[in-house]
Amino acid sequence: MRDIKTQNPTTDELRTWHTRSGLPLKRFFNTSGMVYRDRGLKDKLPEMSEEQQYAALASDGSLGRDAREAAAPHHEGSRVGGLP
Repeated sequence: MRDIKTQNPTTDELRTWHTRSGLPLKRFFNTSGMVYRDRGLKDKLPEMSEEQQYAALASDGSLGRDAREAAAPHHEGSRVGGLP
């Protein structure tokens, strides 16, 4: 598993993981994290395009879900927050 806090995923990786997962992109964000709150993303996220969301996630690994359960490529798909 990859620690996204130290090795930020690229926007292309995020796009691939998101597509494979079938989950809403918001699920990739650590919504209880300080960076998420400090940037006011609760209010901004609904207005952001997918590309803007991918760029935000790629800019700071702390914005992604808990690094232990981050979007990691999987045999059959992607894994986000402990979900297959």
